[in-house]
Amino acid sequence: MNDFDLSRKNFLKLAGIFGAGSALPACARKSFLTPMEEAAPPLGIETFSASVCSLCPAGCGVRVRLIDGLAVGVSGVLDHQVNQGTLCPKGSALLQELYHPDRLRFAQVRSGARAKGSWKNVPWEEALKLVAAKLRPGAFDAVTFSRLRDVGLESLTALGGRVLHFGFAPGEPPLDAHLAMNGGALSCDPAGARLVVSFGDDWLQTQSSHVETQRLWGRLRASIPRAQIVSVAPRFSVTAGKGDSWIPARPGTDGYVALAVARQLLKTGRHERGGRGLDALARAVEPFTFERAAELTGAPEQSLRVLAEKFASQRPAVALGSRCAPAWSQMAVHSLNALCGGLGAYFRASPQEARPAPDSSKLSSVVLIDRVNPVFTAPRAWRAALEKADFVVAVTPYMTETAEYADVVLPCRTPLEQLHASENTLLSGGTTVNFAERSVKPLYDTKDAGEIFLALGRGGDYGDYAKTKAAGWHKRLTSPPAGPVDYAPLASALKDASQPAPKDKDFPLELCVFTPLAFSRGEGAHLPYLQSLAGVQTSEQWETWAEIHPDTAKACGVEDGRKARILSPAGKIEVKARVLSSAMPGVVSVPFGLGHTSYGRWAKGVGANPMELAESFDGARVRMEPV
Repeated sequence: MNDFDLSRKNFLKLAGIFGAGSALPACARKSFLTPMEEAAPPLGIETFSASVCSLCPAGCGVRVRLIDGLAVGVSGVLDHQVNQGTLCPKGSALLQELYHPDRLRFAQVRSGARAKGSWKNVPWEEALKLVAAKLRPGAFDAVTFSRLRDVGLESLTALGGRVLHFGFAPGEPPLDAHLAMNGGALSCDPAGARLVVSFGDDWLQTQSSHVETQRLWGRLRASIPRAQIVSVAPRFSVTAGKGDSWIPARPGTDGYVALAVARQLLKTGRHERGGRGLDALARAVEPFTFERAAELTGAPEQSLRVLAEKFASQRPAVALGSRCAPAWSQMAVHSLNALCGGLGAYFRASPQEARPAPDSSKLSSVVLIDRVNPVFTAPRAWRAALEKADFVVAVTPYMTETAEYADVVLPCRTPLEQLHASENTLLSGGTTVNFAERSVKPLYDTKDAGEIFLALGRGGDYGDYAKTKAAGWHKRLTSPPAGPVDYAPLASALKDASQPAPKDKDFPLELCVFTPLAFSRGEGAHLPYLQSLAGVQTSEQWETWAEIHPDTAKACGVEDGRKARILSPAGKIEVKARVLSSAMPGVVSVPFGLGHTSYGRWAKGVGANPMELAESFDGARVRMEPV
């Protein structure tokens, strides 16, 4: 067209181009609008490959479309037991993970101070020799992802160190309660429940298997009679918004709601019999009346009474919690499953899910960090711990905040480049075992995590890796129901049950940290597609926001859409204020996942990390002020 030929068709084309650019943050516009340096290659030979997504613990089957061996598209495997042809946003971002320009391409050794030094590329043989000399059996700690059960974990365990599982509390079931009251880790499938109540858990966003959770939601909504879904939480979350009712409760206090409900069930005799320690529990919960629970939680007393009646009359009822809460609170919530016939929805999970969590204050002097980023999740504690360590090695595809503290970084491959042999627990309680070959040739000089650990154990000999990847996979394919419940640990724990944080005139608000699906496990900010999906309820993206009630905002002098500062005794962050009538008064809700100081060009320097305010997801005292 000439300079003045602006037909409606051409105008809309131009509007689409420039509209797309203006919607992006400044940090991304330049690269987005820069013309390609080379023309796209002609269409070559099309093939397909099967793989497994490991960006979350679900283990979804992935169908990879390849052109001349290059991955160009992903979709779900129709007959895969986990995802049945669908993918969540993380699975859809697999190509961005594969082709990310800031992936580590070589093994590296640090020179200079931790988190401040420079890096030198070294041959694999040199890096492995250096690490192997430090990893003596029984003399090092290996920190890995608590629900990742693959050949890498089997190989890591075989090295002989103490294996510590770094879980992500919002996405984990209340494991402490399961271990104490049932003697083992449990998996839950509430598909047959008439009532599902989540306590402090936005389970539509945080469950470990997102696609299974969405199917579960559909089954609950289609059931006859339709299941009731209730959320007890400080934030009007995705689960609360899509459910039947929301009971607002101050951060970290939902356990008191569970105790008040349990007390009412026991006093009226409307509970399931059986289990050990029931009389002791009845005595222990006596002080937790509806009035007392309403005072502690800020929840309306009448709402608590209605909830107790639902638990009494709508059976089976399932109570869902997370590992964010202290052990007594986890057990209080889990006790409702036993009292109301919900234990039938629980099944024994893999024994590997019951492994110990790391205590950063008690780490060995030699630490191996496997594909986790604890310095981002708990900054102060883990910075201090790794500063004191004599030797740290990180296995990761990216330079993360934790890897910055390592002496040696060993780059591992992304899901489409690696061999897969993993066990995954289904919501139904069963187990699926995935085996898959590489979909694409590795792009860089990297190795599978399992290959790295086997090489460390054998001085660099990789020859038997293909044979070893299937070793140890004789796990059971079905799970028995959960065993009898023991209420005695809960009754004992209530003697020392923590109280909500006292009021503080200098820090009058309470902090609620939540995790969007895009950043589950605290990961995903390095991928532009996931950045664009962060705020599904507020349409926020590429920055950290804070949700606050209009009355609270007015008292703080904060305006909607303007920059604000959140301060705690431990630190401060800057956010974009979002004034919402759905927010709970006196509570500031901030998403977790942004605020990286490393992790690639699309994550570094974007947003703020609320864990700098307090290394707890609920209940820290803060104040908010305009910038």
